[in-house]
Amino acid sequence: MLESDRDDGDETDMKKSDTAIIGAGPAGISAALQLARYEVYPFVYEADTPGGLLYNAGTVENYPGFPKGVEGPELAALFAAGLEASEALVCPEEVLTVDYVAGVFRVQAETEADFSRLIIATGTRPVPLDGVEYDSQETEGGIDYGVIEIRNIAGKSVAIVGAGDAAFDYALTLSKKNDIVIMQRGEKPRCNAALMRRVAGCERITVLENASVEKISKEYEGRFALSLCGSGCGPHNRMTADHVISAIGRVPREIALLSGLAGRVDDLAEEGKLRFAGDVINGMYRQTAIAVGDGVRAAMEIV
Repeated sequence: MLESDRDDGDETDMKKSDTAIIGAGPAGISAALQLARYEVYPFVYEADTPGGLLYNAGTVENYPGFPKGVEGPELAALFAAGLEASEALVCPEEVLTVDYVAGVFRVQAETEADFSRLIIATGTRPVPLDGVEYDSQETEGGIDYGVIEIRNIAGKSVAIVGAGDAAFDYALTLSKKNDIVIMQRGEKPRCNAALMRRVAGCERITVLENASVEKISKEYEGRFALSLCGSGCGPHNRMTADHVISAIGRVPREIALLSGLAGRVDDLAEEGKLRFAGDVINGMYRQTAIAVGDGVRAAMEIV
């Protein structure tokens, strides 16, 4: 919040109040750490656990400093620890809208606060399954979009819809203790070569090519029943699974947030008051190292 909303005489509170960051994944956390170097201690809005989608990741192999790779949740915890040590104020609320009123950003969450500068690092949201019929809203709501909630399951069967890096990474993570079926719509997966090779060498992962999901229903004991179509299904035109994961893509999460900034984003960025960082602007280039660099740069440009 702005200085007028604070008690006078507290220099630390003044520094903490004029800049906000929305999102505490790698980009948002890196921005907060860089701002702290300038003795600017931002409000950081994060409704979930700081660390972002790293909690979904298996082994992260391309982040410098870890020659043998590092597990996603371990790296996320290190990021979160850095944020905690940075003196940033973490607000565990979901931001609903952002407006620009009378020269300040008005951030509406559970409470309302005004800031003079804003970094948006909201990341992405998953794309829901398209063209799939569900037998109930409860069934549709039971679909997972990552492994955060089910990372520690064992002895289960998991159906993964999608054939990109995320789908293959989820499969490798869960295949240590479970049986996995990946359903890809085309003949070839869209994942990188290293993931493809590892999945091919894993006996607990089956890849169905040219397979699409037509319908998902709930069966006995809460299991999912999937009706499939496509030339690659063969005898698997119907299958059951304990869990279903949709991994068909992600899109930026910022659209609803920015309804109050319509037509002003470019001008506010030009004035140095607004910056975007991380996956929210990076399209297919969703890599931790890129997000970190984005966060650092956003902080350097906005301070």
